Amino acid sequence: MYKTKVLFIAMIAFTGIQVSAQTAVDSLAGKAQIPAVSLNDSIKTQDADSIKAALTLSQDADSLKTQSADSIKVSVEIAQSNDSIKMQSADSIKVGLTFTKDTVAAAPEVRPSAQKAKMLSALSIGLNLSPSMGYGLEVATPLSSKFIVRAGFTITAGIKTDYANFAVPDDDDLFYEAFGYAPEFRANMGIAINHGNLLLDFHPHGLFHITAGIFVGQTKALIKGRLVDWHDPSYPDAQIRPGYKWPTIELVDQTLETEGGKADIDLRFGQSIIKPYFGIGIGRAVPLTNHRLAFKAELGIMYHGAYSIKQGDRKIDLGASTDPDLRDIHDIINMVQVWPQLNLLLSYRIF
Repeated sequence: MYKTKVLFIAMIAFTGIQVSAQTAVDSLAGKAQIPAVSLNDSIKTQDADSIKAALTLSQDADSLKTQSADSIKVSVEIAQSNDSIKMQSADSIKVGLTFTKDTVAAAPEVRPSAQKAKMLSALSIGLNLSPSMGYGLEVATPLSSKFIVRAGFTITAGIKTDYANFAVPDDDDLFYEAFGYAPEFRANMGIAINHGNLLLDFHPHGLFHITAGIFVGQTKALIKGRLVDWHDPSYPDAQIRPGYKWPTIELVDQTLETEGGKADIDLRFGQSIIKPYFGIGIGRAVPLTNHRLAFKAELGIMYHGAYSIKQGDRKIDLGASTDPDLRDIHDIINMVQVWPQLNLLLSYRIF
């Protein structure tokens, strides 16, 4: 189409030139009487040159069109390449999203037990049983994933020994004169180990833990005795004769008052009510988040220090006695300055 337009314009131009030239020649020939035989040939030559130029111009236009078509083709190919890149990018994103989705779906769910415990994030209550400390209750809460704080109490009230009779030494016949016979000293012993505690469990790895803290309370034995008439199987209280004072029981250089026919002895382990504690064990005081119950066993020692013996407000010092038997008793009791413990704890997680 473009070539036809060029040829048409060239022919119109050529015709106009031919007519103008012919008119000019005729005019000059008429005036100058110059022969015009070669004008047509000249015009024809010029016409051929013009057509040749037009054809060349047309060929150049075709070349330009070919180059434009090639450029358009390259642009189309570039556009197609861009579309291909976009499609590849979209496919890559799709694959990435699919991989991510599959990875997330395949990722193992974090078990609640593996979650890190936060401060005061849980609370448990437990029943504690100990052969040497009695029974009691504890509450516990985590301070972190490795530390658990516990507080509670243990009691042993109500533990008593059977009664036993002991002969009363009467070298000076003081008891025989006051009673008409030598009475016996009948006694039993009640044990009370009542404590509160504040403890910290450290779990370096797994269920194993190290515990440290304090116990607050008393470990004591109360010996309650009275003078009895051993002649009667029911062991009634010994009756003193009128006008006589209640004699004392002489333990070499130590004495026991028997006012009213009774003699109570208070044996206490430890001078202070605050006692440090250290232990190791297996288990947890606070159940894991996917459990309600937990069990722990713990071995430990509580330091209470030296003992003391009192009758009322009066102290009896066996260590200062000159009697070897009393000093032996003192040495044996004084060896028990630490109190061993086996603690078994069953806990229930409240939240």
